[in-house]
Amino acid sequence: MKETLLLHTCCAVCACAALNKLCGTYAVTLYFYNPNINTQEEHAKRAAQLEKLHAAFDIADIITVPYAPQDFFPHVADLTDLPERGARCQQCITLRLKNAATYAAKNGYAYYTTTLSASPHKDANFINSTGGTFVEPQSPTRFLPADFKKQNGFLFASQTAQKLDIYRQTYCGCVK
Repeated sequence: MKETLLLHTCCAVCACAALNKLCGTYAVTLYFYNPNINTQEEHAKRAAQLEKLHAAFDIADIITVPYAPQDFFPHVADLTDLPERGARCQQCITLRLKNAATYAAKNGYAYYTTTLSASPHKDANFINSTGGTFVEPQSPTRFLPADFKKQNGFLFASQTAQKLDIYRQTYCGCVK
């Protein structure tokens, strides 16, 4: 039996890179928690694309957290003018990783990780060092560090998304 893994998922495109590397080893549940996305319509559009991954990958489940931008705003209120990969982006990543870690621990997942490292615009070192900080010592849940863009992961994700006709957004999604 495969160990369970909660995969925080920013979008279906980045999920392709992660699923390609994880599904053979883990029972993967996609966890779509992204209160940072600009507009409820964009959030819904990205969430709907995850269903297209069922046919291509062995996914245990998909969990979509309702749109809640009020979770995001307090964390970035003083950082609105900063560019991607800066302090604003780090606060956003931290918020989503902490939420995923809490959900994974409460629901008995062996591991959790995120698709965020699939993007060439995201800092995998920051993601990996931050992800491990939310694991409680007494919790059986562990963070699985990864850099899904490596070894042609980003190329695989792009090609697979095109083949599956997955909507590809042109921005990270953050509300400005």
